[in-house]
Amino acid sequence: MDIKQLSEIQCFYTHFLVKIRQLETSQFYRKQSTEYKKSELSEWLIHHKSAKTFGEHVRHEIFHMLELVASEVTVCELEKKIGNLESNCEGIRLELEDKLQLRDVKITPNWQRRISERV
Repeated sequence: MDIKQLSEIQCFYTHFLVKIRQLETSQFYRKQSTEYKKSELSEWLIHHKSAKTFGEHVRHEIFHMLELVASEVTVCELEKKIGNLESNCEGIRLELEDKLQLRDVKITPNWQRRISERV
């Protein structure tokens, strides 16, 4: 998995988390049942899957989220799981970026620099 794929997946998790938090905090949605909230989440997921909003690499994550929404998991538990997935994705992405940056930067020892300066 490369950085672009991880970035797309993290972006999806971030936006999905925002949608979940909207359902949990909005005055209108607070009064609605859990089933109603889950149907809203399913519709949101299906819309973004068909529109390919988050790219090709996110398809499997969307299917997994649809399964989670359809399961017995509460919206609050779903929020915690997505939050963990999003932060894990960010950590892995940052780690990959650091590795790539270290690979691209070559450190030359001081004694080699002094020799090349003389020549």
